[in-house]
Amino acid sequence: GWITAGERLEYAITVPASGYYDLIARVASPHAGKSFSVLRGATDLTGLVSVPTTGAHQRWQSVTKRGVYLPAGTHRLLFTTTTGGFNLNWISLSRTQ
Repeated sequence: GWITAGERLEYAITVPASGYYDLIARVASPHAGKSFSVLRGATDLTGLVSVPTTGAHQRWQSVTKRGVYLPAGTHRLLFTTTTGGFNLNWISLSRTQ
């Protein structure tokens, strides 16, 4: 839904094998200059990820942060926002080759 500045969303994940993953987020925003980051504990996994201007709050686009290292096991990922004014539909992790 509608993301606000400073919002924090926590997700439990299980990583089957240590390695590098692409983190993909499905976002939408009619506004420029929006961003988020994803942390595992105190470790910033992504740095700031820019949300593109998609033209509307329901016009979705995927953004990818490549090369996110995750150790095997169960973790809590923290999606944090530096700005509001965008929507998040889903987040996905895909093992890189």
